[in-house]
Amino acid sequence: MHDAYHSTFARIVDDTRKQTGYELPMHIEHYVVVLLATSVDNTDFLPKPTFAQALYSIRTSTDAKQLGDACLFVSGVFPNYRTQRRYIRDVGTTAYASIHTELFEDLSKYFVYVSDFIDVAVNQRHELNKLNLS
Repeated sequence: MHDAYHSTFARIVDDTRKQTGYELPMHIEHYVVVLLATSVDNTDFLPKPTFAQALYSIRTSTDAKQLGDACLFVSGVFPNYRTQRRYIRDVGTTAYASIHTELFEDLSKYFVYVSDFIDVAVNQRHELNKLNLS
């Protein structure tokens, strides 16, 4: 099933790029596809007990990645978190920044843009289609 999710999200991300002109560097685009595909069936992705406490509890790069991923997923996919969006984005940016690789430094630097891209790809795509932008 993971392959089906991966190909579906790859197509959605590609369509969003073509419809909007929003560009992501290839390594970030691939990361977004994998993040979305692996998160579809995950019902236990929110940090416990809170985003801030999870941030202060980071001990490893894996902890930071999991928190950053949760923040990127929530801030991009779930409109119900709009009132907390800046807070969640700040936590995610900080989590990714603590991992010193090019990918995670880029995700930290462009977190808001990537989150907005995911929002358009997942939540607003049907609105773009109504405007005949496809």
